[in-house]
Amino acid sequence: MKSIVSAGVGPSGPPLSSRVGRSGRIRLSRRALGPLRSERGSVTAETAIAIPCLAVVGMLLMWAIGIGSSALALADAAGQAARAAARGESTAVVAFLASRAAPRADVAVRQQGGLVNVDLAQRVSIPLPLLEGFAVTVRRSATAAQEVP
Repeated sequence: MKSIVSAGVGPSGPPLSSRVGRSGRIRLSRRALGPLRSERGSVTAETAIAIPCLAVVGMLLMWAIGIGSSALALADAAGQAARAAARGESTAVVAFLASRAAPRADVAVRQQGGLVNVDLAQRVSIPLPLLEGFAVTVRRSATAAQEVP
Protein backbone atom coordinates (compact mmCIF):
# COMPACT_ATOMS: atom_id res chain seq x y z
CA MET A 1 0.00 0.00 0.00
CA LYS A 2 2.25 2.79 -1.28
CA SER A 3 1.05 6.27 -1.95
CA ILE A 4 2.69 9.41 -3.27
CA VAL A 5 2.76 12.36 -0.87
CA SER A 6 3.86 15.91 -1.50
CA ALA A 7 6.63 16.64 1.00
CA GLY A 8 6.82 20.35 0.32
CA VAL A 9 8.77 22.62 -1.96
CA GLY A 10 12.46 21.82 -2.49
CA PRO A 11 15.32 24.30 -2.65
CA SER A 12 15.13 24.45 -6.43
CA GLY A 13 11.42 25.16 -6.52
CA PRO A 14 9.46 22.10 -7.74
CA PRO A 15 7.63 20.00 -5.18
CA LEU A 16 9.49 17.04 -3.77
CA SER A 17 7.87 13.67 -4.24
CA SER A 18 8.23 10.91 -1.70
CA ARG A 19 6.81 7.54 -0.89
CA VAL A 20 5.48 6.29 2.40
CA GLY A 21 6.93 2.87 3.14
CA ARG A 22 5.49 0.04 5.21
CA SER A 23 7.01 1.46 8.40
CA GLY A 24 5.23 4.76 7.87
CA ARG A 25 8.45 6.69 7.23
CA ILE A 26 8.72 9.06 4.33
CA ARG A 27 11.44 8.12 1.85
CA LEU A 28 12.54 10.82 -0.57
CA SER A 29 13.32 9.81 -4.12
CA ARG A 30 16.78 10.30 -5.64
CA ARG A 31 15.44 13.16 -7.71
CA ALA A 32 14.22 14.88 -4.56
CA LEU A 33 17.63 14.47 -2.87
CA GLY A 34 19.50 15.98 -5.85
CA PRO A 35 19.66 19.59 -4.54
CA LEU A 36 20.60 18.36 -1.07
CA ARG A 37 23.44 16.21 -2.38
CA SER A 38 25.10 19.23 -4.02
CA GLU A 39 25.61 20.80 -0.57
CA ARG A 40 27.51 17.80 0.70
CA GLY A 41 30.70 18.83 2.55
CA SER A 42 29.59 22.43 3.09
CA VAL A 43 29.61 22.02 6.86
CA THR A 44 33.25 20.95 6.72
CA ALA A 45 34.17 23.96 4.60
CA GLU A 46 32.27 26.35 6.84
CA THR A 47 33.93 24.89 9.93
CA ALA A 48 37.34 25.16 8.31
CA ILE A 49 36.72 28.89 7.89
CA ALA A 50 34.95 29.50 11.20
CA ILE A 51 37.56 27.98 13.53
CA PRO A 52 40.47 30.25 12.46
CA CYS A 53 38.14 33.26 12.54
CA LEU A 54 37.12 32.40 16.10
CA ALA A 55 40.79 32.01 17.04
CA VAL A 56 41.58 35.48 15.67
CA VAL A 57 38.60 36.99 17.52
CA GLY A 58 39.81 35.30 20.71
CA MET A 59 43.30 36.76 20.25
CA LEU A 60 41.85 40.22 19.66
CA LEU A 61 39.80 39.91 22.85
CA MET A 62 42.95 38.92 24.73
CA TRP A 63 44.67 41.97 23.27
CA ALA A 64 41.82 44.22 24.39
CA ILE A 65 42.00 42.75 27.90
CA GLY A 66 45.77 43.33 27.88
CA ILE A 67 45.26 46.96 26.88
CA GLY A 68 42.71 47.47 29.68
CA SER A 69 44.87 45.83 32.34
CA SER A 70 47.90 47.84 31.20
CA ALA A 71 45.91 51.05 31.46
CA LEU A 72 44.86 50.20 35.01
CA ALA A 73 48.41 49.24 36.03
CA LEU A 74 49.82 52.43 34.52
CA ALA A 75 47.26 54.60 36.30
CA ASP A 76 48.11 52.99 39.65
CA ALA A 77 51.86 53.31 39.02
CA ALA A 78 51.56 56.95 37.95
CA GLY A 79 49.54 57.80 41.07
CA GLN A 80 52.03 56.05 43.35
CA ALA A 81 54.99 57.78 41.68
CA ALA A 82 53.27 61.20 41.80
CA ARG A 83 52.60 60.82 45.54
CA ALA A 84 56.24 59.87 46.12
CA ALA A 85 57.43 62.89 44.12
CA ALA A 86 55.05 65.16 46.03
CA ARG A 87 56.57 63.95 49.31
CA GLY A 88 59.95 65.16 48.07
CA GLU A 89 61.53 61.91 46.85
CA SER A 90 64.26 62.24 44.22
CA THR A 91 63.50 61.73 40.55
CA ALA A 92 65.49 58.45 40.56
CA VAL A 93 63.35 57.06 43.40
CA VAL A 94 60.15 58.15 41.63
CA ALA A 95 61.29 56.48 38.39
CA PHE A 96 62.19 53.31 40.33
CA LEU A 97 58.75 53.17 41.98
CA ALA A 98 57.02 53.66 38.63
CA SER A 99 59.16 51.05 36.86
CA ARG A 100 58.60 48.55 39.68
CA ALA A 101 54.82 48.85 39.29
CA ALA A 102 54.92 48.98 35.46
CA PRO A 103 58.21 47.38 34.31
CA ARG A 104 57.91 48.08 30.56
CA ALA A 105 56.69 51.67 30.87
CA ASP A 106 58.54 54.84 29.91
CA VAL A 107 58.59 57.30 32.83
CA ALA A 108 58.67 61.11 32.64
CA VAL A 109 58.61 63.28 35.78
CA ARG A 110 57.97 67.04 35.60
CA GLN A 111 57.82 69.55 38.44
CA GLN A 112 56.20 72.88 37.71
CA GLY A 113 54.68 75.55 39.92
CA GLY A 114 54.22 73.44 43.04
CA LEU A 115 52.81 70.48 41.10
CA VAL A 116 54.45 67.19 40.21
CA ASN A 117 53.33 65.40 37.04
CA VAL A 118 54.30 61.79 36.29
CA ASP A 119 53.65 60.50 32.76
CA LEU A 120 53.84 56.80 31.91
CA ALA A 121 53.61 55.25 28.45
CA GLN A 122 53.68 51.59 27.46
CA ARG A 123 53.27 49.79 24.13
CA VAL A 124 50.91 46.81 24.12
CA SER A 125 51.37 44.60 21.07
CA ILE A 126 48.92 42.12 19.60
CA PRO A 127 49.55 38.52 20.78
CA LEU A 128 49.74 37.08 17.27
CA PRO A 129 53.29 36.18 16.14
CA LEU A 130 52.71 37.36 12.57
CA LEU A 131 51.28 40.72 13.67
CA GLU A 132 53.82 41.78 16.31
CA GLY A 133 54.27 45.16 14.62
CA PHE A 134 50.72 46.20 15.49
CA ALA A 135 50.71 47.83 18.90
CA VAL A 136 48.82 50.42 20.89
CA THR A 137 50.56 52.90 23.16
CA VAL A 138 48.75 53.29 26.46
CA ARG A 139 49.45 56.55 28.31
CA ARG A 140 48.49 57.53 31.84
CA SER A 141 49.54 60.44 33.98
CA ALA A 142 49.02 61.61 37.53
CA THR A 143 49.49 65.00 39.15
CA ALA A 144 50.03 65.77 42.81
CA ALA A 145 50.68 68.97 44.77
CA GLN A 146 54.11 69.16 46.34
CA GLU A 147 54.03 68.87 50.09
CA VAL A 148 55.62 71.62 52.14
CA PRO A 149 58.02 70.28 54.82
